[in-house]
Amino acid sequence: MLIALGGILMAILSAWTFKILRQKNIFRLSSQIDGLTGVSNRAHFVECGVQAFKTTQKNAGVVLFDMDYFKSVNDTFGHAAGDWVLNTVAVTQGRYAGPAWRR
Repeated sequence: MLIALGGILMAILSAWTFKILRQKNIFRLSSQIDGLTGVSNRAHFVECGVQAFKTTQKNAGVVLFDMDYFKSVNDTFGHAAGDWVLNTVAVTQGRYAGPAWRR
């Protein structure tokens, strides 16, 4: 009886640990990836840059985009249109940037 109880307790603890680790991974990804476009954010670029420098000791480059007058798209056509523009730019850039662009 004690062995069965220990097995049940172990199963509960394992399930609980798995759930916590899964939530931790979700939170980590959400802190690094833009929820709308799926593109890495600044925190992720910094983390990857630091890691790349530590492992390779080589120079690296970063490409930044600034969408001029984007605020006027949101103001004129609404946030749904702005979201569509952001997604379209992200998908289009992803075609040319390769797998590093999207995680």
